[in-house]
This record gives sequence, structure tokens and C-alpha cells, in this order.
Amino acid sequence: MEVVMHVYLTITIFLLVLFVAGCSNAITYIRNHNIGYNFCDRNRFLTSAALNDALDWSPDGRWLAYTRRSASSPRNSLFVRNMQTRADRELVHHLYGNVHFNFDWSPDNNTIVFEHDVCQTCNANISRVDMDSGDIRLMTPLSTNDMQPDWAPAGDRIAFVSTNDTTGLDIFWMNSNATTRSRLTSTVDNDSHPVWSPDSSRIAFIRTQVGSPRQVSIATIARSERAGAIITLVSGFDIISYLSWSPDGSKLLFHGRETGMSRHAVYTVNSDASNLTRLSSVNNGIYRDVEDMFPSWSPDGSQIAFSRSARFTRSDGVEYSGQSMLFKMDADGSNKVRLGDLEFIHTIAWRPRDMLCF
Repeated sequence: MEVVMHVYLTITIFLLVLFVAGCSNAITYIRNHNIGYNFCDRNRFLTSAALNDALDWSPDGRWLAYTRRSASSPRNSLFVRNMQTRADRELVHHLYGNVHFNFDWSPDNNTIVFEHDVCQTCNANISRVDMDSGDIRLMTPLSTNDMQPDWAPAGDRIAFVSTNDTTGLDIFWMNSNATTRSRLTSTVDNDSHPVWSPDSSRIAFIRTQVGSPRQVSIATIARSERAGAIITLVSGFDIISYLSWSPDGSKLLFHGRETGMSRHAVYTVNSDASNLTRLSSVNNGIYRDVEDMFPSWSPDGSQIAFSRSARFTRSDGVEYSGQSMLFKMDADGSNKVRLGDLEFIHTIAWRPRDMLCF
């Protein structure tokens, strides 16, 4: 009996090790307003009844924050799901303020900073909500229009976009308790979507020039907390979105449409403005007229998940146009693989850590 149990335990441990080694982190996404995930090449759904439009993982991978609205109300509430117990909790009710799609976790997993408005004609504002107590604190004046908060990995500052004067959209930062507010950029152009580097020393953002294509720029923050030089990393794009740093801070990832091109593609560029690389091709293997969007780094930076729309011939010989299919590839653009057979995938986010909770 002991021998049988020992053999059974050995086989179980072997299969578990094989399972962990063969499976990567879960990739979450939104499809038809529901949150799904792909784990070990299987697609499942976390929600089914609500309308979900945005999501963000806690840094430790234990919580998933997301917006939820009902079919009878256009206003979003902010929820979190405990990925171990699968219990959902409402943190911010929409009656407090319609929660927009821009929110971010503190590095210690205890607080979420979010963009919202208190009425349909009100300015956008930034508040923070405590995970334990549920206490909500307004962080920006009601008189200003503040949005797109991004919490520095060091935890001491929050970057955001403001339109508190007539110069257009500019990048600001405030300390984590909102007692200090400083301007990073000042231009007649529109600066948006700030993203802190992993070491909290730089902020990448998208600059839309008046009457010109978009750029990806990076602002260096001196330790004196004054704005440093602004370096243009990428220019010549009509559209740029979904900007993110690689985990080691050496590259930036985004999807965009170059001027004169008809389709979006996924790109990387080094943080020193060198080696702009298009990771998508118009024709790739069996796929034709390719359009790739919504890229997301794997936690170790070795892979990128993304959605792809393309024409291809199915196994039954039928010519088919696939819409926003889930893919992943190596960080250099090689080894593109489709994950499952679902379509209409967007807002992709790779789970921060390997945790067998699903």
C-alpha cells in the first residue's frame, strides 16, 4: 500500500511540475464586454452577466480590478476580484462618480488611483480608494480636468494628464498623498498616456502635435524632481496607443499606424530612441492583410500577447476574415502563435506572476 501511495505521489508531483513548466502566465482580455483569460492555451471567462470595459492586475497578481456597468446604466463602478477566492467586491459605486477606463494600482497592492467624473457635464478628476477600508479620497481639484493616472513603481509619485489651462493636454505628477503637484510638460501640443519606467526615473508619453502625426516621447525626471530633457523616440505615426515599458526598462512597446499605412501594427523601440522595430507584417504565414493591436508584455519580457485581425484559409478550405484573434509571439516578433479560436479580443493584460489560482 505504501509503495502504491509513493508511486501515486511521485506521478502527481511529476505531472504538476510538467503542468507548471508547460504553462505560461494567464493572459486576460475583454471580449464582448466580458473578462476572459487564456491559460495553457484554454480560454475561459471570469464574468458573463455584467458589462466590463477595462481591467488592471495588482502588482502581486492576486487581484484583478475592472469596471462594471449594468445594461440599464451607462455609468461604471470599480470592482476587484480576489483571484484565490474568486470573490468580487465593489470598491467604487457609480453613484460616487462614473469610473473611467483609466486606473492603476499602488506598488504595495493596497490602493487604486482612478479617473472619474461626478456628473456627465463635470470635469474628469482623480481619486484614490483604499483596498482595506474602502475609503475614497479626491486627489485633484474639481476645477481642473485631470485624467490618466499612472503610479510610479517606487510608490512616491503619480503621473497624470491635465488640461488646467489653455495650452492643451500636459503631463503632470503629484506625490502619492496629493500635497505636491508639478508640471512636467508645457506645450501647445497634446501630451497624453504617461507611463513610468520600471525604475521610476522616466516617463514615456504620447505627444500629438497640432496638425501633425503623433510621436512617442520620453521625459527624464531628475532626482531634484524637475523636468529634464524631452527626447522624441518615434515620429511619423497617425495613431499610437497601448504604450508600455519592457520589464527591464530597455524598450517601449506600442501599436500604431504609420503615416501612409492603412493598418495598425505592433512596434518596439529602445528607450534611447534607437532600433524602431515593426513586429507585424502585412502577410505572415497563412495570414494575409494583417492588423495587430493591443500588445502586452509577459512578466519576464520574453513574449508579447496581442490581438490580430487577418484573412486566412481555414482547415475546411473556406476563406475567412478573423477579427481580433488572440496571439502571442516572442519579443523579437518571431514564433507567432494563435491562442484558442475566439475573436473580438481587446484590452489584453498578462498576469504579473505565475500563480495556479484559476
